[in-house]
Amino acid sequence: MSEAIDRNSFSTIKTSHGLDGNSDALKNYYAKWASNYDDDVENQKYIAPSIITDLSLLVTRSYLHKKPQQTTVLDAGCGTGLVGVNLKKRGFGRVDGFDLSSEMTDIAKSTEAYFALKGGVDLNRDQPNWFGRTYELLVCCGVLTLGHVAPTSLRRLANYLEPGGCMIVSTRNSYLADGSFAEVSAQLQAEGVLNELFCVPDAWYIEEEGAHYWIYQRCGAPKE
Repeated sequence: MSEAIDRNSFSTIKTSHGLDGNSDALKNYYAKWASNYDDDVENQKYIAPSIITDLSLLVTRSYLHKKPQQTTVLDAGCGTGLVGVNLKKRGFGRVDGFDLSSEMTDIAKSTEAYFALKGGVDLNRDQPNWFGRTYELLVCCGVLTLGHVAPTSLRRLANYLEPGGCMIVSTRNSYLADGSFAEVSAQLQAEGVLNELFCVPDAWYIEEEGAHYWIYQRCGAPKE
C-alpha cells in the first residue's frame, strides 16, 4: 500500500473495505486516515452516527426505562468520536469508547465527549474487558462493514452488556450479502445470549448504500 492515501473520499473509504479484517493493515490504514476521516465521511453523506443516536434515545426510554443522563454507554469502535459527540449533545452522561486505532481514539479524546477511551481493541479476537465493567447501552456504528470486523464479534460485544442491556449495531447492506451475520445472530438468540428487539432495514447510512440497524437486548433480568 502506498504511504499516501488517495484523498478522494469515496475511493479512500472503499479501499478500507478491501483489508479483509487484517488487524495490522487496518491499524496502519487508519493511522494515516485519522486526521482526514471526518471530512471524508461527511463528503459521502455519512449520517449513521445521528441515526444511531436517535435510536439510542428511543431504546433508552422504551426498553431501559431510564433517562439518557442516567445511562451508561459503550461506543464500540468509536473512531474519531462522531457518535459520542452526538450522544453528548442529546444528553447522555457517561460514555466510554474503544477502537482498534489509537490515532482515532486520540481524536475522539479531543472531543471531550467520553469518560474513558481505549485504543488497540480488536473485535476480531478475544481480549479482556478493557474497562472492567458492563454497560446498559452499547452502540456500534460503522464497524461491522466489509473488510473490518467479522459477524462473530457480536458475541464479544454482548459480553460488554449488563443483563437486560441493549445494543444497537449498524451493518451495511452489502455486509449482509453472504448470510453469515444472520447465522451468528440466530445462533446467539438460540443460545439465550441476545434477543432481537427490532430492526430498521435498508435505512440511510451513507450515500453509496443503506444499512440495517439492529437492536438487541442481553438476555437475563436487569439489575435492580
